[in-house]
Amino acid sequence: MTGKTSAPTRSMDAAVSPSVAPEEWTVTEGSPAVRRPHHVAPGTNIAYHPELIEQLRRDHLSLLGLLASMEEASLAGDMPAALSQLHTLKRELQAHVLLEKVRLYVYLDHQLSTNDPSRALVKQMRHRISAVANTVGAFVDHYRTSAHESALTFMGELESIAQLLVSHIQEEEDLLYPLYRPAQEATTVSRQSPSAG
Repeated sequence: MTGKTSAPTRSMDAAVSPSVAPEEWTVTEGSPAVRRPHHVAPGTNIAYHPELIEQLRRDHLSLLGLLASMEEASLAGDMPAALSQLHTLKRELQAHVLLEKVRLYVYLDHQLSTNDPSRALVKQMRHRISAVANTVGAFVDHYRTSAHESALTFMGELESIAQLLVSHIQEEEDLLYPLYRPAQEATTVSRQSPSAG
């Protein structure tokens, strides 16, 4: 035995976690093997997650479902039921925005080259989602403290919020989400030790 550590095979990697994207093992003599994802945005540790876009779309459906439920309750004259969902709407939107900002926007910002025109879209959409979240947050906070306003006023503002969210969701799903794909695998130059011979 030479004392050198060899990298585990890909089949061993798949057996440990078959749902995880392929990874490579970094092995330094004298230290344990460390997993490093192949698809990491350049200059970051933000990895590509194949399930991310599907999760974000599920979030969108959940948010739109909450808005529809609130609208239905307010149309039926059940303002307490409509207002009771405000906190859930705000909480789910905040969690969604955080996930997008950390896993999607940062990844895309580092993945796209500086001269890629899509980079401007990513920046614009990042600012827009913050504005949308702030608008929804202000709406929620207003109605959580001012529940005595008319149902008609609430429904009008809820409709505006729904239109804002629907518009933003369509833009994200049509323009932004298709940009999210695995990072180009960098060409790795193998450093081979000189062969004896």
